[in-house]
Amino acid sequence: MVSEKLLHIVADNFYLSHDNKLRESSYHLLDMANDNQDISEGIFNIFELEKASHAIRSYYLEAKCAIVYLLEKTKNGHRLTINGFRALAQVINTPWIIDNDVLKILLNVSNNGQIIPIDLVGKLTRRFNPCSEQYDFVRIFENLVKNNQDIPSQLSSKLTKALENPSIRDQVLSIFLLEGQKDKKLSAKIIDKILDKFFSIKNSFIMEQYLSVMCSVIEKKDYFATDRKSLLDRILRRNSGKKIIARIQTALVHALKTDNQDVIRKAINGLKILVSRHKAVLENNSIDILLSLAASEICNETIKQDIGLLLDASQLEKIRNMLMSLPT
Repeated sequence: MVSEKLLHIVADNFYLSHDNKLRESSYHLLDMANDNQDISEGIFNIFELEKASHAIRSYYLEAKCAIVYLLEKTKNGHRLTINGFRALAQVINTPWIIDNDVLKILLNVSNNGQIIPIDLVGKLTRRFNPCSEQYDFVRIFENLVKNNQDIPSQLSSKLTKALENPSIRDQVLSIFLLEGQKDKKLSAKIIDKILDKFFSIKNSFIMEQYLSVMCSVIEKKDYFATDRKSLLDRILRRNSGKKIIARIQTALVHALKTDNQDVIRKAINGLKILVSRHKAVLENNSIDILLSLAASEICNETIKQDIGLLLDASQLEKIRNMLMSLPT
């Protein structure tokens, strides 16, 4: 009789060991233990998950049933074993496999916070068509970012193309928004799309997420800098950056018109960054909105003080620009 402690160690091999022989011998040991003694429900579930993975990889007639089994188990929070992922990787492009169920399994495990192996991400990337309505693909890719997995460059390129697809644009934009919140550098095109979307958002919590990304962009003065030596490329990149900075200022002012203190506070912080780091000068309508806010009951004393500091800094920058423009 094999002890419960040893059975747990054996079962862990299905998740932790990349030694094929060790996982195979662990499977046979659990198989014998299951035949000859009572094993705990937890160990039995892991054994059945591994058994299903073997069925998918080896016994084609049983593969569909095994996939349905994995679908149900992962839906209830169970993790796939290493061989489980390998089985799905082996059959994901096979015509007779129900692709939708395979995708649902991967969606379930990523919802559960489990890391999807990079080779499987590559297969998904190749199958992803940015011009189609492949919602499960996009949900899986979003979970990659949530689970702190890197988005490969090929997938990033396809997702950028998907921003032109109205049916999945908002979902894809959420992926880039998450990346921006994790300080991943976004292209000018993606930031433009984020700004396009921002002006139609009504939900204050979502507005805060967008504002966080905008602030992360303007906090880095050289965000749009390039290592390329081409003078034309540097000029184009610089001009593109200036246009985006101007659009961000417009977006921040737009956010001031809400009645949510957290949104207003983030917008003011963003404007302070623009003035201090990018030498931006607030336009008259922006100043009017800030003065109106300072006199309203929406803002607390802290926000009113921030508005005062922002206006002072902006006026100083305006005076500095005027002095610099005077003939010497």
